Amino acid sequence: MSTRILISSLVGAIILFAWQSLSWTVLPVHKYSMKYSPNQEQILDVLSQNLSEEGMYFFPFMDPDNASSEDWQELQSSSAGKPAAMVNYIASYNNNMASSMITGFLLCLIVSIVISLSLSRNDNMGFAGRWFRVMGFAVVIMAFGTMTDKNWWFYPMHFLSGEFIDYTVMFALSGLWFAWYLGRRPA
Repeated sequence: MSTRILISSLVGAIILFAWQSLSWTVLPVHKYSMKYSPNQEQILDVLSQNLSEEGMYFFPFMDPDNASSEDWQELQSSSAGKPAAMVNYIASYNNNMASSMITGFLLCLIVSIVISLSLSRNDNMGFAGRWFRVMGFAVVIMAFGTMTDKNWWFYPMHFLSGEFIDYTVMFALSGLWFAWYLGRRPA
């Protein structure tokens, strides 16, 4: 990997990671992403008594090993108009921020490497073209990640709106860097 791609990727990763950090800690972007329940202790007690292992649960759901397609159809029709829930159950919460931050930065670095490689392959593109290509990554992530979760798993807009802001802003900011730096002629 060339020094140019490495520098582009490292700075891009720092920009992406910095925005995510600010977005979740200092800025009010995700202030209302999660809903509050005053009954959270009782709900957690019920969950811990009724769920045997960590994982994502959807209610109502069926045992996939013991349900026929007719059972699934019956569940779908009998559940219409009734409450449903998705729970990401964690049996023992461990807020290891160091591990999460390292992983988060590495993910930003991977995305930045892919963007840098993508932009380094076309010298005929101007600044705006490079910036729009970076924004194309944001659109792909929002369409196939965020909107797919809304479409199939009913993620609510109060959660997704912060995600849309994050992807738009962090790719717009990093796109300015990538478009400028990778548009310069190598020394």
